[in-house]
Amino acid sequence: PLMALWLTRNVKWKETLDLPAADPWQTNEIRVLIVFGITVVLWITRSEPFGGWSGLLGTPGAGDATVALAAVVAMFLLPSGKGDRLLDWKTASDIPWGMLILFASGITVAKAFSSSGLAELIAQQLAVLAKFPVPVLLLCICWLGAPLLAPYDPQEQSLEQRLRPPSLDLATNPHIMGTDNLGRDLLSRVIYGSRISLMVGAATVFLAGILGCFLGAVAGYFGELIDETINKTTEIFLAFPFLLLAIAIMAFLGQGLVNLIIALVLSRWVQYCRVVRGEVLSLKEREFVQAARALGASNRYIILRHVIPNTLPSVMVIATFAMAVVIITEASLSFLGLGVPPSIPTWGSMLSEGRSYMYRAPWLTIFPGIAIFVTVLGINLLGDGLRDIIDPKLMRTR
Repeated sequence: PLMALWLTRNVKWKETLDLPAADPWQTNEIRVLIVFGITVVLWITRSEPFGGWSGLLGTPGAGDATVALAAVVAMFLLPSGKGDRLLDWKTASDIPWGMLILFASGITVAKAFSSSGLAELIAQQLAVLAKFPVPVLLLCICWLGAPLLAPYDPQEQSLEQRLRPPSLDLATNPHIMGTDNLGRDLLSRVIYGSRISLMVGAATVFLAGILGCFLGAVAGYFGELIDETINKTTEIFLAFPFLLLAIAIMAFLGQGLVNLIIALVLSRWVQYCRVVRGEVLSLKEREFVQAARALGASNRYIILRHVIPNTLPSVMVIATFAMAVVIITEASLSFLGLGVPPSIPTWGSMLSEGRSYMYRAPWLTIFPGIAIFVTVLGINLLGDGLRDIIDPKLMRTR
């Protein structure tokens, strides 16, 4: 209310109405009104029946804290027409109601945080970040900034520089990790290879998780013939070794990034399906599911709104560990020549190319092998950290 009073008494309505259409952001009042309007919309839609988006934050009242914090931050960060900020500590005292708005906003944010349980939630998230392995962070950085981090084009060949050993003396040898048999910079190829590993791993885990969770939820919720059919299908897939099944699918589909992801998804969805099915068998007998069914909720609504969201903690842990397995499998398929085309640098294909130079140029296999080892170790450590956060019983035992 205080912010609304200040806004309404300071808006120059005539100047606002006379603004040219090409520059609607000319006055600060319009910008502040837009911030205030968005804040009001967020506050109204934070709870049922207007949207209930605050329930996604996982703590009661978290929407109040989010709206209050977003309003204050937007006021301080949104630039004004003169290039400075709409609100800052220096000019707040010169604005009518300025200090009172700041004081009320601070109390609102503090009260919302203290009553919503967001302090405990933030502490948990900081604990996850503290356990976030450095290798995974470096992998994400390489994936996003490969063109900026790589010193050379990964496909650039220079036969005069072939099989140059690693060197820290950049004046005589600018290739830190050396070069391969075609004179291509090994560091650039390792950096670009991380993009394929992370892309394949993330896409496979996401798509396999969606397919497995859906089939597992349907099988566990409906039971009878549907459950039996899906169970027999999973047993057929489990009868084949994971890597052998992926090799067979790739031999049938052929090389290609999309084909590789399809092959890995078809061989990895079973794990999600089995775990989700077991949890749904227990969840469908819980009181909140029975209450939703008694109130006339449809099966689709119950599965999507109540059943699947309660299986996400277990699915997240499985997905983290499965991503490490997928990266190893992608490297194995690329090593066998069944992955992406040879023109795309991958860690597995680099290992395959360096196999012939094992004794003459061991760095061709050492550095890609280290990259795979460190990445998989980091992802496993991340999965262990997520398991500690998601499972409070395991955290207390430690």
